[in-house]
Amino acid sequence: MSKNRKAVQLTLISIGLLLILTTYFFYPTIKGSKLRVETSKEKINVQEEIKILEEKEQILIDQIQEKKEYLSSGGVLEKGTLENLQINLQKTSSSLAKKKSALEKHEKVTSTDNMVESNIFENVEYKGLYDFDNPFAVKSKKAYILEEESEVIYMTDMHVTIHMRSGRIINITSDSGIYNKSTYDCFFE
Repeated sequence: MSKNRKAVQLTLISIGLLLILTTYFFYPTIKGSKLRVETSKEKINVQEEIKILEEKEQILIDQIQEKKEYLSSGGVLEKGTLENLQINLQKTSSSLAKKKSALEKHEKVTSTDNMVESNIFENVEYKGLYDFDNPFAVKSKKAYILEEESEVIYMTDMHVTIHMRSGRIINITSDSGIYNKSTYDCFFE
Protein backbone atom coordinates (compact mmCIF):
# COMPACT_ATOMS: atom_id res chain seq x y z
CA MET A 1 0.00 0.00 0.00
CA SER A 2 2.85 2.43 0.73
CA LYS A 3 4.31 1.80 -2.75
CA ASN A 4 0.99 2.79 -4.31
CA ARG A 5 0.88 5.96 -2.21
CA LYS A 6 4.42 6.90 -3.23
CA ALA A 7 3.56 6.33 -6.90
CA VAL A 8 0.44 8.48 -6.59
CA GLN A 9 2.36 11.19 -4.72
CA LEU A 10 5.15 11.26 -7.34
CA THR A 11 2.56 11.44 -10.10
CA LEU A 12 0.75 14.34 -8.42
CA ILE A 13 4.03 16.19 -7.77
CA SER A 14 5.07 15.68 -11.41
CA ILE A 15 1.73 16.99 -12.65
CA GLY A 16 2.03 19.99 -10.31
CA LEU A 17 5.53 20.83 -11.56
CA LEU A 18 4.40 20.45 -15.15
CA LEU A 19 1.51 22.84 -14.54
CA ILE A 20 3.82 25.38 -12.91
CA LEU A 21 6.31 25.20 -15.79
CA THR A 22 3.66 25.60 -18.46
CA THR A 23 1.84 28.37 -16.62
CA TYR A 24 4.82 30.55 -15.75
CA PHE A 25 7.37 29.78 -18.46
CA PHE A 26 5.89 28.38 -21.65
CA TYR A 27 2.50 30.12 -21.79
CA PRO A 28 3.87 33.72 -21.74
CA THR A 29 6.35 32.82 -24.48
CA ILE A 30 3.62 31.35 -26.67
CA LYS A 31 1.28 34.27 -25.98
CA GLY A 32 4.01 36.82 -26.81
CA SER A 33 4.88 35.22 -30.14
CA LYS A 34 1.18 35.09 -31.13
CA LEU A 35 0.85 38.78 -30.26
CA ARG A 36 3.87 39.66 -32.41
CA VAL A 37 2.47 37.69 -35.36
CA GLU A 38 -0.92 39.42 -35.03
CA THR A 39 0.74 42.84 -34.75
CA SER A 40 2.85 42.27 -37.86
CA LYS A 41 -0.20 41.03 -39.80
CA GLU A 42 -2.09 44.18 -38.82
CA LYS A 43 0.90 46.28 -39.87
CA ILE A 44 1.02 44.58 -43.28
CA ASN A 45 -2.73 45.13 -43.76
CA VAL A 46 -2.38 48.82 -42.91
CA GLN A 47 0.54 49.14 -45.35
CA GLU A 48 -1.56 47.58 -48.11
CA GLU A 49 -4.47 49.91 -47.34
CA ILE A 50 -2.09 52.89 -47.45
CA LYS A 51 -0.81 51.80 -50.86
CA ILE A 52 -4.38 51.52 -52.21
CA LEU A 53 -5.32 54.94 -50.78
CA GLU A 54 -2.18 56.54 -52.25
CA GLU A 55 -3.08 55.14 -55.68
CA LYS A 56 -6.67 56.41 -55.33
CA GLU A 57 -5.38 59.82 -54.25
CA GLN A 58 -3.10 60.01 -57.30
CA ILE A 59 -5.99 59.05 -59.62
CA LEU A 60 -8.16 61.81 -58.13
CA ILE A 61 -5.36 64.36 -58.46
CA ASP A 62 -4.92 63.38 -62.11
CA GLN A 63 -8.68 63.65 -62.75
CA ILE A 64 -8.82 67.10 -61.15
CA GLN A 65 -5.85 68.22 -63.25
CA GLU A 66 -7.53 66.93 -66.43
CA LYS A 67 -10.76 68.77 -65.59
CA LYS A 68 -8.88 72.00 -64.87
CA GLU A 69 -7.02 71.73 -68.19
CA TYR A 70 -10.31 71.05 -69.96
CA LEU A 71 -11.84 74.14 -68.36
CA SER A 72 -8.82 76.32 -69.19
CA SER A 73 -9.06 75.28 -72.85
CA GLY A 74 -12.63 76.56 -72.97
CA GLY A 75 -14.52 73.35 -72.21
CA VAL A 76 -17.72 73.22 -70.19
CA LEU A 77 -18.28 70.85 -67.24
CA GLU A 78 -21.39 69.85 -65.39
CA LYS A 79 -22.05 71.88 -62.29
CA GLY A 80 -20.28 70.45 -59.23
CA THR A 81 -18.01 67.97 -61.06
CA LEU A 82 -14.81 69.66 -59.97
CA GLU A 83 -16.12 70.20 -56.43
CA ASN A 84 -17.09 66.51 -56.13
CA LEU A 85 -13.61 65.45 -57.21
CA GLN A 86 -12.04 67.79 -54.65
CA ILE A 87 -14.32 66.46 -51.88
CA ASN A 88 -13.37 62.88 -52.80
CA LEU A 89 -9.71 63.89 -52.73
CA GLN A 90 -10.09 65.43 -49.26
CA LYS A 91 -11.80 62.28 -47.95
CA THR A 92 -9.10 60.06 -49.41
CA SER A 93 -6.33 62.27 -48.02
CA SER A 94 -7.97 62.24 -44.58
CA SER A 95 -8.32 58.46 -44.64
CA LEU A 96 -4.71 58.15 -45.80
CA ALA A 97 -3.48 60.31 -42.91
CA LYS A 98 -5.41 58.15 -40.42
CA LYS A 99 -3.91 54.96 -41.84
CA LYS A 100 -0.40 56.43 -41.70
CA SER A 101 -0.86 57.36 -38.04
CA ALA A 102 -2.14 53.82 -37.35
CA LEU A 103 1.00 52.46 -39.04
CA GLU A 104 3.18 54.70 -36.84
CA LYS A 105 1.43 53.29 -33.76
CA HIS A 106 2.16 49.74 -34.93
CA GLU A 107 5.82 50.67 -35.44
CA LYS A 108 5.99 52.14 -31.92
CA VAL A 109 4.53 48.91 -30.49
CA THR A 110 7.13 46.91 -32.43
CA SER A 111 9.99 49.06 -31.14
CA THR A 112 8.79 48.74 -27.53
CA ASP A 113 8.54 44.96 -28.04
CA ASN A 114 12.20 44.96 -29.08
CA MET A 115 13.11 46.96 -25.97
CA VAL A 116 11.27 44.43 -23.78
CA GLU A 117 13.42 41.67 -25.26
CA SER A 118 16.60 43.44 -24.18
CA ASN A 119 18.50 44.13 -21.00
CA ILE A 120 18.55 47.80 -20.00
CA PHE A 121 21.30 49.28 -17.83
CA GLU A 122 22.08 52.71 -16.41
CA ASN A 123 25.49 54.30 -15.70
CA VAL A 124 27.51 51.66 -17.57
CA GLU A 125 31.31 51.66 -17.75
CA TYR A 126 33.58 49.29 -19.68
CA LYS A 127 37.37 49.39 -19.38
CA GLY A 128 40.05 47.80 -21.52
CA LEU A 129 43.39 48.26 -23.27
CA TYR A 130 43.92 49.82 -26.69
CA ASP A 131 47.12 48.62 -28.47
CA PHE A 132 48.02 46.55 -25.36
CA ASP A 133 49.23 49.53 -23.30
CA ASN A 134 46.74 52.36 -23.76
CA PRO A 135 43.89 52.09 -21.25
CA PHE A 136 40.44 53.24 -22.27
CA ALA A 137 37.03 53.59 -20.67
CA VAL A 138 33.61 53.61 -22.32
CA LYS A 139 30.88 55.21 -20.20
CA SER A 140 27.18 55.61 -20.85
CA LYS A 141 24.16 56.94 -18.98
CA LYS A 142 21.84 54.32 -20.49
CA ALA A 143 22.58 51.15 -22.42
CA TYR A 144 20.76 48.07 -23.59
CA ILE A 145 21.75 44.68 -24.94
CA LEU A 146 19.48 42.73 -27.27
CA GLU A 147 19.17 39.02 -26.54
CA GLU A 148 20.15 38.01 -30.07
CA GLU A 149 23.27 40.26 -30.05
CA SER A 150 24.68 39.79 -26.58
CA GLU A 151 28.15 41.12 -27.42
CA VAL A 152 26.84 44.43 -28.82
CA ILE A 153 25.82 47.22 -26.43
CA TYR A 154 23.64 50.09 -27.66
CA MET A 155 24.43 53.21 -25.64
CA THR A 156 23.09 56.73 -25.17
CA ASP A 157 25.14 59.71 -23.93
CA MET A 158 28.38 57.89 -24.68
CA HIS A 159 31.75 59.11 -23.42
CA VAL A 160 35.04 57.39 -24.34
CA THR A 161 38.38 58.26 -22.74
CA ILE A 162 41.64 56.88 -24.19
CA HIS A 163 44.96 57.42 -22.35
CA MET A 164 47.84 57.37 -24.86
CA ARG A 165 51.47 56.39 -24.10
CA SER A 166 52.60 59.94 -24.73
CA GLY A 167 50.40 61.14 -21.86
CA ARG A 168 47.82 62.63 -24.17
CA ILE A 169 44.18 61.95 -23.27
CA ILE A 170 41.57 61.59 -26.00
CA ASN A 171 37.94 62.26 -25.09
CA ILE A 172 35.12 61.33 -27.46
CA THR A 173 31.47 62.07 -26.72
CA SER A 174 28.34 61.11 -28.62
CA ASP A 175 24.59 61.21 -28.12
CA SER A 176 24.37 57.53 -29.04
CA GLY A 177 26.56 54.73 -30.24
CA ILE A 178 27.42 51.06 -30.24
CA TYR A 179 30.16 49.26 -28.31
CA ASN A 180 31.19 45.69 -29.15
CA LYS A 181 32.45 43.90 -26.02
CA SER A 182 34.29 41.17 -27.91
CA THR A 183 36.14 43.30 -30.49
CA TYR A 184 36.30 46.55 -28.43
CA ASP A 185 34.96 48.49 -31.44
CA CYS A 186 33.04 51.72 -30.86
CA PHE A 187 30.67 53.24 -33.40
CA PHE A 188 29.34 56.73 -32.74
CA GLU A 189 26.11 58.15 -34.16
